[in-house]
Amino acid sequence: MITMNSRERVLLSLKHKEPDKIPVDLGGMGSSNIMGIAYNSLKKYLGINEGETYIYDITQQLATPEERILKLFEIDCIDLNRMLPPASPSEIELEPWTLPDGSPAKVPTAFSALIAPIAVRASPKSTGRVKLLPDGKGGWMLKEGNLVRLVMPKGSLYFDDIYHPLEKAETRKDVDTFFEGSYNSKISWPPILSEADAESLRRRAKYLHDNTEYAILGGFGGNFFETGQYLRGFKNYLVDIIRRKDLVLHINEKLSEYYKKNLKTWLGSVRDYVQIGLFGDDLGGQGGPLLSPKIYHEMIQPYEKELYQYVKKNSNLFVFLHSCGSIYSLLPDIVDAGVDIINPVQISAKDMEPKKLKKEFGDELTFWGGGVDTQKIVWSGTPEEVAQNVKQNIEAFAPGGGFVFATVHNIMANVPPENIVAIFEAVKKYGKYKD
Repeated sequence: MITMNSRERVLLSLKHKEPDKIPVDLGGMGSSNIMGIAYNSLKKYLGINEGETYIYDITQQLATPEERILKLFEIDCIDLNRMLPPASPSEIELEPWTLPDGSPAKVPTAFSALIAPIAVRASPKSTGRVKLLPDGKGGWMLKEGNLVRLVMPKGSLYFDDIYHPLEKAETRKDVDTFFEGSYNSKISWPPILSEADAESLRRRAKYLHDNTEYAILGGFGGNFFETGQYLRGFKNYLVDIIRRKDLVLHINEKLSEYYKKNLKTWLGSVRDYVQIGLFGDDLGGQGGPLLSPKIYHEMIQPYEKELYQYVKKNSNLFVFLHSCGSIYSLLPDIVDAGVDIINPVQISAKDMEPKKLKKEFGDELTFWGGGVDTQKIVWSGTPEEVAQNVKQNIEAFAPGGGFVFATVHNIMANVPPENIVAIFEAVKKYGKYKD
């Protein structure tokens, strides 16, 4: 079999054909990555003293894997929002920061307002609107003017949203007023992608396309269910979806209008260079979906389908949906909406057994994830148990292509470095297709 480069390998697997070996992802998107604490521990274990730990996702405390790590683990994918080499030079200014375990990292000196699930990352240049500040109690907060948006209390490993802009909304007018801020230059929130944003996206996408052989993932977002929870608050939204359907549908209409405007700009900037367009909506819990298939079909899927079909009609990008938990009963509607790739494939959740998923949906979906169980195995098992889990999941998902190896969600802070190494060594050992 002819050896392929990374981009060729990923694309062939997405077409449900077997490449030379299973494509591998680490850091290609915000749910196939590694927390900064675990990354520092890994580098120390490997004896790597140079380089830097750049926290590119402050909420989840995710590091950007350096190119040396990408090469060591034979990674095939890269994030369009990447700021370290081999990405083009970044406009972001960095400053030293200390992770919760006391190990060093770097973070942006300031953040744009593009930190909520409603928004899409655009220009990397810091606007200075959102500051990372001590909370005076040993923790941290992200503060925009006088508004505290996210907090990481002392002892926590993550930032949590505490600001829900439509939490007290009662009428459609309240919703309309919020979204009108997008088109008011004095407010500009939620943010509409500008010409400068579009050019920044295009420049980064072109650089990665022309100067690397990685498959490039571009994150758009386009969440409806998840963003509704962000806007209204989790409890309010789940009550709304039963008792105030009119309000939920009105929010969805306004989100759809907003997303379509941004998607047109975003897609026009990246479609010649990026292979995969990332969308997200966490629809599942451990024991089943967070909403019934009937409610999903009526209230969420039609809006998602419109976005996904726009991508398909106006580009050659594969549509990637990140959705945690048990979503088995929603997969027929997800396929109908136009999704090509599902992630993170939470194999430890109900009805998400690898062989079952492959048998029933393997001809229609690529499984991007499900490679090793991060919920039960990776942090508590031995390296041998980790490798065995990798082997059995590869055996289930890999035949016929349609599989990109990634951990089931991010590598958490408490994962032993020897287990991280065991993951990727096992993929090298068991991930080759036969000639």
